[in-house]
Amino acid sequence: MRRRLWLAALILYAAAGFADGALRLGTPSAAVTQPGPAASLAVAFCAALFWPLDLAARLALG
Repeated sequence: MRRRLWLAALILYAAAGFADGALRLGTPSAAVTQPGPAASLAVAFCAALFWPLDLAARLALG
């Protein structure tokens, strides 16, 4: 039972990360200084990996 809960939590985390990465990939970012898919992909990957910190920062910064 406990293993299933961890698996469900991991799947939800991955789904939210995928959604956040897709959102970031579709919008221009101020962190990207050179236009191109590689730079946008790097920003989207970092956003997808650290999306909980991103949400907390957005809430804290207003």
